[in-house]
Amino acid sequence: HQFIPNISDMEYISKASDILVFNFGLLWEADARSDYKRAMDELFVTLKKHDFALLAHRETSAQHFNAEGGDHGNESRNASSQQCVPMQWGPMSGWREPIVQDCARNNGFNIIFADKRMRPSEITNTEHNADHIDETKDGDEFVVLPYFNFTARNNELHPTHNIMDCTHYCSTPFLWMPLWRSLRLALERKFPYTR
Repeated sequence: HQFIPNISDMEYISKASDILVFNFGLLWEADARSDYKRAMDELFVTLKKHDFALLAHRETSAQHFNAEGGDHGNESRNASSQQCVPMQWGPMSGWREPIVQDCARNNGFNIIFADKRMRPSEITNTEHNADHIDETKDGDEFVVLPYFNFTARNNELHPTHNIMDCTHYCSTPFLWMPLWRSLRLALERKFPYTR
């Protein structure tokens, strides 16, 4: 099961939005990386047509199946573990995020990381010397809201009622606080408060 962004829906949402925070890719499996890249390229072509006050991407949350990178579909078919396991780091860990960032960059977006440990004045443009980016156009910034590494260390927060669900999380304020903090930092950077 792979969710493909509906471009006509994205057109409608984009026309009605000043701020767009999105995430695609959790249900995409690693063997479909080239299809995922094509879908993200098409999405960024659509997003580039609109002048958002803030365009942000929430990194995909980590999964905790018994496999390198933790992804469903990569788990060992002979795995004896019937529970979610700590992250098994490797080349497949967080494979979606570089694809999203490359697609954004290739479509003319300037990548900005809103790290939860920063103050708004410290959120920096990671490509400030790139000559292909027009830093004066408002719609060209693409803010990344870090989330993968935070969720990677929380294998115990998955629901365990009668099924092994190592993809979805039980809702808790603890899980969402870093995301809200990063989003607030991105908003404060883009819309500075002055007295």
